[in-house]
Amino acid sequence: WAVNCRDISRTLKHVCKKLFNDAQLDIEGRHKRSEAIKILGSVFYNIGQQHGGDSPNLEDVDHMKARAEVAVMTTMAKAQGQEVDEKETEEMIQRAKTMAAEQKLAQKQSSGNLQGDGTPGPSS
Repeated sequence: WAVNCRDISRTLKHVCKKLFNDAQLDIEGRHKRSEAIKILGSVFYNIGQQHGGDSPNLEDVDHMKARAEVAVMTTMAKAQGQEVDEKETEEMIQRAKTMAAEQKLAQKQSSGNLQGDGTPGPSS
């Protein structure tokens, strides 16, 4: 999410800077650009609301985090001259998701919310 948010923020910043600082564009052109920014904002807002708004599907978030972690690892491996194919990448994503789920379970167990078998504890 952080990567997407940063990319969106940079894009909007660039667009707004161009909109407000482009002296070669007439008023009508600036007006069209401002309408485009308004449409863009509405689209992002609507899609965000369709996908959970401020409370997104945590499974999707975990999947995105796993893919981002693997993308970083794959990039580093390629920078060191290693070859990583698509099958290996998908396997790494699955391992990253499994490890994240195991870490969450361990955290819940250590906080006393779950028993050793993963079932809710007496205080849950």
